[in-house]
Amino acid sequence: MKSKRKKKILAAILCMVMVLTNNFSILAEGTEVPNEIIQPETPEQINESETEVIPEESKEEMPESEVTPQKPETEEMPQEEATPEEPKVEEVPQEEATPEKPKTEEVPQTEETPKELKYEDEQVSVVVTAVEEGAIPTGATLKVLPITLENNETKAQYEDVEKRIQEKVAEEEKEVAGFLAYDITFVDGEGNEIEPNSKVKVSMNYKNAVLPNDVKEKGSENAEVSVLHLEEDENGNVKDVVDMSEAETTKVDALTTTEGPMVQNVEMETESFSVFTITWKNSERGLLENTYKVKWINHGGNRQIPTVTIHFVDENGKNISKGIGVKDKDIIVSGNGNLDGIDGRLTLQTIGEKYNEQAKTKGFYFAEAHIDSYKGNITTNISYNPNVNTGGWLYLPSNGGWTNWNGRNPVSRNVYMVYKKIPDKYQVVWADQGDNNHRPTVTLHFVDAKGNDISKKLNVTNRTIHIPGTGNLSGNNSLNKIGETYNNNSLDLCFTEAHIDSYAGTVATNISYNLSANPAGGWLYQTYGSDYIQWDQPSEKLPNERDVYLVYGEKKAVEKIKTLDETNPNDAKKIKINLFNYNKYINNTKAANEGFQFHNSEPGTAVDGANSVYPDLKYTHPNGTQKVHQEYLKKNLSKENYPVLTNGTSLQYLFDETNDRNEVTAYKGLTGLLYKEGTYNVYDSERYHAQLEDNKIAVYNARLSPAWNTFSYGNFLPFNRLSDNMYNGTNNSVPDGRGKTDLWFGMNLDFKFMQPKDGKIADEPMVFDFRGDDDVWVFIDGVKVLDIGGIHPRKAGSINFNTGVVKVERIPDTTLPELYKEAYVESYKESHWGEPSSKQVDKYLSGIFKKDANGKYTTYKNFDVHDFKFFYLERGAGASNCRIKFNMPAVNAEDIIISKEIEDYDENAYNDIEFSYELYVDNKLQKGAPYTLIDADGKEMSKTTDPKTGIFKLKHGESARFSQYKEGQKYKVKEVGISSETYDQVTIQSSGVVDADKHDISDNDNSAESKDLTVGENPSVKFLNRCAVTNIQQLIIEKKLENGNSEDAYNMRVTVGGKPYRGYYKVGDNYDAAMEADGVRTENGIIPLKANQVAVILGNVSRIDNGKVKRGFPSGTSFKVEELLSDEETYIAPHYEIVEGTADDRNTEDGFENSGYASGKITLEKDAEVIVTNTLKGTAPDPDEPEDVLHHKYIDYLGSGENTQTSLSGEEFYRLYLDVKGVPNIKPEPADIVLVLDYSSSMGSGFDNKNKHDRFHYVKESARLAVETLLPKGSENRVGIVWFDRKANDKEFNVDFTNDKNTLLTNIEKKAWDSGTNYQAAFWNAQDMLEEQSSPERKKFVIFVTDGEPYDYYNSTKDQQKDRYLVHDPEKAKEAAKEAAKLFKGLSGFYAVSVGNKGGTTFLQEKIVPAVPAAIKKVIGADSTAELEKAFNVFLGSITKQIGNVTITDTLSDYVDFVDETGNSLEQYLEQYANEKGIIEGKQDDRLAVKLGLKVQQYDYDKFDDDDTNKTEYDKHTGIKDAQDYTGEYTYTIDLKTKKITVNLGKDYFLERDKVYTISFNVKLTEAATQEAVDVKGTIGDANTDYPGNDTSSGEKGLYSNTEAKISFERVKDGEIKPDELTYEKPVVQPYERVKWDIVKVNEADTIRLKGAEFHLYQKDSELQTPVYKGISDENGVVKWEKLENNSNKPLNSSEEIEKGTYILSEVKAPVGYTLSGKKWEVTISVKGGMPVIKEQDGIPVKMEQDENGVFIMKVHNKAVYELPSSGGHGTFVYTIGGTLLLMAAALLLYKMKREEVLKS
Repeated sequence: MKSKRKKKILAAILCMVMVLTNNFSILAEGTEVPNEIIQPETPEQINESETEVIPEESKEEMPESEVTPQKPETEEMPQEEATPEEPKVEEVPQEEATPEKPKTEEVPQTEETPKELKYEDEQVSVVVTAVEEGAIPTGATLKVLPITLENNETKAQYEDVEKRIQEKVAEEEKEVAGFLAYDITFVDGEGNEIEPNSKVKVSMNYKNAVLPNDVKEKGSENAEVSVLHLEEDENGNVKDVVDMSEAETTKVDALTTTEGPMVQNVEMETESFSVFTITWKNSERGLLENTYKVKWINHGGNRQIPTVTIHFVDENGKNISKGIGVKDKDIIVSGNGNLDGIDGRLTLQTIGEKYNEQAKTKGFYFAEAHIDSYKGNITTNISYNPNVNTGGWLYLPSNGGWTNWNGRNPVSRNVYMVYKKIPDKYQVVWADQGDNNHRPTVTLHFVDAKGNDISKKLNVTNRTIHIPGTGNLSGNNSLNKIGETYNNNSLDLCFTEAHIDSYAGTVATNISYNLSANPAGGWLYQTYGSDYIQWDQPSEKLPNERDVYLVYGEKKAVEKIKTLDETNPNDAKKIKINLFNYNKYINNTKAANEGFQFHNSEPGTAVDGANSVYPDLKYTHPNGTQKVHQEYLKKNLSKENYPVLTNGTSLQYLFDETNDRNEVTAYKGLTGLLYKEGTYNVYDSERYHAQLEDNKIAVYNARLSPAWNTFSYGNFLPFNRLSDNMYNGTNNSVPDGRGKTDLWFGMNLDFKFMQPKDGKIADEPMVFDFRGDDDVWVFIDGVKVLDIGGIHPRKAGSINFNTGVVKVERIPDTTLPELYKEAYVESYKESHWGEPSSKQVDKYLSGIFKKDANGKYTTYKNFDVHDFKFFYLERGAGASNCRIKFNMPAVNAEDIIISKEIEDYDENAYNDIEFSYELYVDNKLQKGAPYTLIDADGKEMSKTTDPKTGIFKLKHGESARFSQYKEGQKYKVKEVGISSETYDQVTIQSSGVVDADKHDISDNDNSAESKDLTVGENPSVKFLNRCAVTNIQQLIIEKKLENGNSEDAYNMRVTVGGKPYRGYYKVGDNYDAAMEADGVRTENGIIPLKANQVAVILGNVSRIDNGKVKRGFPSGTSFKVEELLSDEETYIAPHYEIVEGTADDRNTEDGFENSGYASGKITLEKDAEVIVTNTLKGTAPDPDEPEDVLHHKYIDYLGSGENTQTSLSGEEFYRLYLDVKGVPNIKPEPADIVLVLDYSSSMGSGFDNKNKHDRFHYVKESARLAVETLLPKGSENRVGIVWFDRKANDKEFNVDFTNDKNTLLTNIEKKAWDSGTNYQAAFWNAQDMLEEQSSPERKKFVIFVTDGEPYDYYNSTKDQQKDRYLVHDPEKAKEAAKEAAKLFKGLSGFYAVSVGNKGGTTFLQEKIVPAVPAAIKKVIGADSTAELEKAFNVFLGSITKQIGNVTITDTLSDYVDFVDETGNSLEQYLEQYANEKGIIEGKQDDRLAVKLGLKVQQYDYDKFDDDDTNKTEYDKHTGIKDAQDYTGEYTYTIDLKTKKITVNLGKDYFLERDKVYTISFNVKLTEAATQEAVDVKGTIGDANTDYPGNDTSSGEKGLYSNTEAKISFERVKDGEIKPDELTYEKPVVQPYERVKWDIVKVNEADTIRLKGAEFHLYQKDSELQTPVYKGISDENGVVKWEKLENNSNKPLNSSEEIEKGTYILSEVKAPVGYTLSGKKWEVTISVKGGMPVIKEQDGIPVKMEQDENGVFIMKVHNKAVYELPSSGGHGTFVYTIGGTLLLMAAALLLYKMKREEVLKS
């Protein structure tokens, strides 16, 4: 005890010493601002702080509360926490004194946990109450979302909920009558969904008892109400649907009514939230419907029997089973499988249609079957098979393969047979395409062969087939299937084919609507396996409507289709066809053992063999990987010309002879199979059945399938025959079905073909197409070029011999040269070490392929002969498909083919120069020898060589085929009559000869001869003649106009070599200018030329001459030039002239179109020159001169804060304004303008799928624009409207000339489109209006708008209209329109626009406009809304002289910068709003413009009656204060690097007359804007550059705000849009006064300047949490500032560098020995560097004094902590002595204690 007492005394003494010695230093230290919020330390900061560690023994003595304090950290520690045994230590904040470790726990929550949360809306109140303490998370709020079908945001969720509760209720053999759904959840402060901590009670109280409409409609009086909970997993996915009604805590208060139970209150308890439903369940299901079930037995699976219950309901889900005669029934399926497995005929479709007759009496028809609910997925079949799906259940969608059928009950499913109301038409309707009133719809018509309606005879039940989204008809809804449904044996009628548009239209096997596949209209059709083809709109139909005619013919015995051997026997002989049948031993071969197996999808059948037991099927992939496999074969045929597997095994055994075991039975040298369609050889199994009969594959007009219900299309089954008594066009199954279908077979085709000129036949690409399965390989010249290998469904592939592109479905495209290259490399590597060099590869390819302009190999060289081999295998044994289509011209192996080309001549171009040849066979000249001439278009004609000379002639691109010679005969070919002046080299290329034979032609040579060649080895010889440089000349056409001026373009038609010129030309004011211009290409020989222009026809042959390319035509090429002009009212007949000596065989004839021309032949060494001269009958008026465009720039100083157009104010800020006035400034002379507007039905079409409206909508918009533009305030113009369709004689719809805009606009608004197009009547009506209502002194204009060519006209003249009647004849209608156009009189301008119709544009340009007598004429084609608006702008601008496409640009000077509405730099916007070039971009009404303070406005110019006053006020800018926001669509850019702002007022927008358009924005003075700069520059502001009331710019010294400001715009002059540009005035800015200021820290008496005081500057309203600036006073008391940025400090040079803003100034630390000031001041810095405004807390301004250095200072005073003793007092002596004595006493006591301890020990 004594020892402890001593220790206590010692501790007390030491504490006293510490208190005494530290008292003053503690008081003198700076203290923190009392009201500054101290942020709690983070756990990391706490761990790093110094803390007292309590020893273990101390912890044992302390109570638990002392080790882990329970009170908030801000409270002081209780006194008892310091144990008496320990010396008393300095008190520290509680978080610093932890028992063992630095404290890391978070501050305990003081917020109370809520016990109840509530939600309320107009219908229901929801209250959630905690059942257990803390169940509701702290800070949570309650969120309740009603899930409804009407709310687009919850629609999808509603449908998912409906499906899930339907499945749940179906387990109870009940149905859902209706439900209400709510998504209930808690959310935290950040909006995140959170769950209850434990159980809560949910109470729902409805303000009025509720009952869903669905329940009312079903009259479910005895329905029961349950609460269902859709429980979710951790990912938010529904994992289970729980019926909460079974719990005792769930209560539902309902009122019983005749319509059903109405719910008032619901209570339930739950531990999790998601979706809850109040569900009305119909327990009377068994009374409403019969039990119709499908059961699977003997399936070897579950003990329970898998069962599907089939429900018969209407489209609202109401059961109608009793009403349509459904009886109880169980359908039994034995084992695993689908409904078809029962008898091959039973389907959901047949079940549904079984009750159609009875349903029809109730007004219903069976539509489709759905799984799970009446709104579930559509299905055509159902299956139970655990071998395929672990759950066993599968369903077959209408447009896909078997799909897993997921559900909660493992052995029970539901199918709903939905019956719909019978409509008045049989229609196919596609889903909403964005306009509910215009859904794409096809009407099906059932007709006989003459088009007569026979739907009643066939007993057709109308129905509506709905196609979801986009897509085609399929399955039971295919056109063939629908047609066959109504085959009528009693009437001997049989469905033949479906036709689009009319009963005699194009045959279609399928139809589709898909805007992504056909943006032009969405409609597509397919014909017998073709790709989908664009289905154009018939003129009399709306864009969303189409018709299909199902044609029925008289039943006839099936007929044979005539094949090639009957229609084209010579062609048939050239194609070898072999067929091979394989038996079960085919899988015992070497190749089979190596993985090349035949697969049987129906093992155990009588026809095909069993599947292999070999595990390695590397060349088969029969099941999961059914797709195209291109890795099976090598790239080259074997030496024996058979395919070879990549392992080296040949497949010769499959395509050779019948072998000993008959595993292969060969049928060789067959005829048939192929039939002719145009220029194509075709076979298509989908259309016709083919079967082997003796030595022919006969083709029948019927289709055959293994089982039509399974494979509902024609199959290729050559070893199965049609049954007897089959009919034309019918679909048939193999007798006894799949088990008797022979599906293991092969086929190959073999022939030679010639590559025609440019790979085209009759101007179409030469192609080979295939579509089908399984393996298909095509080899050309032994190289694999098309590989569709593998067991797979139908796949397509093609070879385009024009482009060289090879396509295979779902495989990237390749090319013939690339495939040949791969094959060459493979062959080279097999016979050499390593790979061939690039030179070797290039040499190989150069001998086979030609190159394009870029030097890339493309396709075969013209006229070469190639060997084609086609190999086909059906080895998947599921279904067999085969469609072959090609137009390659087959040739005999013994043919001799001689071809001609001019070297380096353009593809697709013609020439008619004839070259002479001689053929020698066995050294004998062949005189009078027959041959076939093949012209450049591929047309053939019989010819003979000259009987005397043996000469035969060929033009460029032609060939001669001699077919009368025998294999092995020798021959050679000679070209004769050559001149070195014309052709200096002849290259002879022969097939089978590696190197070409080149002959240089000298002056003494006149022939070139081939080597000796052999018939059968060298089938083709090609002669290529190279033009001499002197033999390349051009054709020059000059256009002249004798009198007057015209901007019209005159169309010239140029014919070269007897065909329209295809190639490039150049146009200019003269020959040299034309040759400097860009080349333009024409495909039809039409070349537009204006008066006094020259066109240079560049020609089709090229040659390098002195390093330059020379282009032109060879001498002897014929040409013809014609002007397509027929305007005899305006012009004299064109005059034609060919400059003498520039052409041979010159011939000219003056005249209009089809009578006048100039023709001749190109001569050596001179360009041909043709001059076409037109003469006007009258002189056109001089073009109108445009008026001046008024524009101003001005400025406003924002220091006064009076500008209402910006919230920005301050000495350094200005606002710049740039404006422009819409012209003309002087009103144009009076004009009468007729709008002639087409309202035919085709106007109902859209431009494309991007537009919301039809074309007519946009035409009416443009017409409204015309009215607004042509009739400005005070205008003397008048506008009339003429509407036209087919008749255009309903004048009551038209509007006579008026300047009443409302009358015109109302007429336009009310008009709807109709049908037909009649130019003639439209022109007549417009002419009548002009002649009867206008006067000579008024200008007359016509604006004509149409969307097509005319189809209708009246068979009378304009003067005989009483006796006229309407005729529908497109060709005659065009002629009548042209004649009517000639009748206009005195027109100043005729403007026409063709909307969305290129044919209409061409017709207007070539026929109508030349016929109209007008001073200015213009035609524009508009294929989009933007082009239509632009067309009207051109027309209106030509009439009104307005300007458009206005762009204002301002480039700032070094003295100002852009700032936003807060006065800050725009640099902050770069990251979010700048483009890749770092330029800020924006447009009208975006948020950025508001932030930037950028405004685009407009105001009226003509506020006064006097024009001079208006101009004066405009120059003063007084109207800007009344300006309104601009209504056009503007865009803007701001480039901070160049300091340039650009604003475009709308590319296609005309500025309104008498409107002033203004842009304005804010700028801020830069550091460069100083008075010194003003004195140096001496610049003065331009006149009229002050904002109203401003006086800082006009005539004032200052600094220019910009380096350059300009306005650019477009306006119509002489019928063309032309650009212009003007510059703006330059306003000036004035530099503001800069001052120096400081804050100084002094003592209270202002006698001492204090060091060490710390100040903070906070943004006002920031709650003083985070300072922006920190300042510390130096030895002179001056506060030195630093800016606090991102945890770092940036020192400032002076107070003037503090940024503009409003701050709170606070002293946070006092100097040593002084108390902290409790004051705060508001500091407002309105401009950086300017004088601050400082106020006390009570708002009283602080007066700043100026010191001797001119610095304005504010002094902050501090009081000292204590007063030092006065002079002579005892001062600190007493304290010092007292402290020293205490220390000595303590030391003595300690010494004694230690001494006693030593003595004791």
